[in-house]
Amino acid sequence: MVPLRALLLIAISLRAASLMAEPIRLPSIFANHMVLQQNQRIPVWGWCTPNAPVTIHLAAQTKSATADASGQWKVHLDPIPANANPQTFTVSSGEESISLRDVLVGEVWLCAGQSNMAMTVDGKTAWLHVGGIHDAKRVVETSADNLLRQFRVEWKTDTRPQSRGEGKWTIASPEATPDFSATGYFFAKTLREHLKVPVAIINASFGGSSVEGWTSREALTKHAEPEWASTMNRLIEEYENHDSLVAKHVEAIAEWESATRRNNPNGNENDARWLTLPATDAAWRPTTLPAPLSKLDCPNGGIVWLRREIDLPEEFGQAWRLDYPACKAFSTIYLNGTRIFEATSANHLANAASRPTFPKGTAKPGKNTLLIKLHGYTGNTGITAGKFSIVPFNPKLETVPLSGEWFASTEAAFPPLTPSAPKQPTFPTKGTLHWMPVPSQFNAMLHPIIPYAIRGATWYQGESNVGKPHYGKHVQIMINDWRNRWNQDAFPFHFCVLPGFGPRKPAPPKAHGPNAATNNSPHLPSPTPAPQTSLIPPRTAISTPSTSMMPVPASPMSLSPTPTESTSHGLAPSSPPHTSTAQK
Repeated sequence: MVPLRALLLIAISLRAASLMAEPIRLPSIFANHMVLQQNQRIPVWGWCTPNAPVTIHLAAQTKSATADASGQWKVHLDPIPANANPQTFTVSSGEESISLRDVLVGEVWLCAGQSNMAMTVDGKTAWLHVGGIHDAKRVVETSADNLLRQFRVEWKTDTRPQSRGEGKWTIASPEATPDFSATGYFFAKTLREHLKVPVAIINASFGGSSVEGWTSREALTKHAEPEWASTMNRLIEEYENHDSLVAKHVEAIAEWESATRRNNPNGNENDARWLTLPATDAAWRPTTLPAPLSKLDCPNGGIVWLRREIDLPEEFGQAWRLDYPACKAFSTIYLNGTRIFEATSANHLANAASRPTFPKGTAKPGKNTLLIKLHGYTGNTGITAGKFSIVPFNPKLETVPLSGEWFASTEAAFPPLTPSAPKQPTFPTKGTLHWMPVPSQFNAMLHPIIPYAIRGATWYQGESNVGKPHYGKHVQIMINDWRNRWNQDAFPFHFCVLPGFGPRKPAPPKAHGPNAATNNSPHLPSPTPAPQTSLIPPRTAISTPSTSMMPVPASPMSLSPTPTESTSHGLAPSSPPHTSTAQK
């Protein structure tokens, strides 16, 4: 008979083991309705309990692996021929298993770029509504095809490579096709018609993104121009460390204010005096807004308090907000004695219009008291222009303008700035990551799906790089980076570029923009020669509106355009759209 103490220890051990167990997790691209690349080894990876065995089963294949100490695992399925019959894909570890249904095998293409590739069949994307393609209704209504699919990667950015992303598989149908990339859809449709196998596109596109956004930091640091790479790395570091830069800026502003006698001599602790100062006190003098500080007895800047009593209709209740203009001065707004807004050296709100709201119980029907403290460094700062009003949330009620009669009182008037005064520190603005020339889309959208097996890539991007140098070289870096990371040195890469617009010129200019890669005749070397297979007959028509595709071979080849391919913008011609592969 087993002693009770031993049974308790066994139970505790089993409980501890169950708590340590991690559920099986797969990248989001491994999901129901996925399409696997035919005739290639297929990488499969994911996460589970550290050091646990994992088994993958598909059709006649069974592969096994053991997770490492962090719980990561990876296996390769042997090449599989195209199969339009739905399969079940199973991953199991211990007593847990995941079964993915309706899995096909065929052609898989990555479709990447900016809004050109992101534009959907019906013209609606996460941020853009551009009207859709010509005859979209007919295309959508006749689009049902169980063997044509899209995996749409969610729009995300990050400064560091992510292991897990988000996305969803959908099947071409009147319900789902409107959300397909328009360019990707017609590309896949043409492949379906010629190859007679399942075809899928991976729609990894992001409006306004640059070529650098889709390239790894390592590749750009190693192969881009040293000065450019240094700037890129500085931008990333500044973005990631913005909070510490702001903290240093606040300290620098305080030192500058003290050196130029533009600090608050009484400190913010003195605010209580103004909050309790009766409206009848002689310190308040009538004034009219809008007006700069120079009109409020502070020709060189200063600290001024503004006060107004406002009677609001009963129906306003507490359901309203302020429209407050950019003052280029630090501001503190009090409503009935409660601080509801503050623009400081730490938040950079002084240069932007704001819409302050307030906690429940702050406002009331009838009489309300607004106090505004302005701290401006020059006389031309203050409430001078822009929307300045009370806005009810009920659209049936009218906005109450705040321009007009106010009371003002000066807390401090600053002296003139001397010629020898130090320069005012500049606020370290934080850029918009998805539009910065740094690998943000690569990190959050591509890295999580690499090395999902693909046949090749189609690229539709360029406008965000117009007028910027090194586009041709950076495209080469990106292509080679992708080929290396997918471990497919010879996968074909297609450019899809806008047709020419504007007057034609006999020869292309030296371009830095969308067609710089072709104008600069890049060579795209690969360690291995391209296989001699044809995926699409040369110059096969594609019904994408106003696009043409140019292949980038895995082996070196000049891509200089002919005179008929040039325009004043360095773009591709408006000749009949066509596509061909790198291997032909």
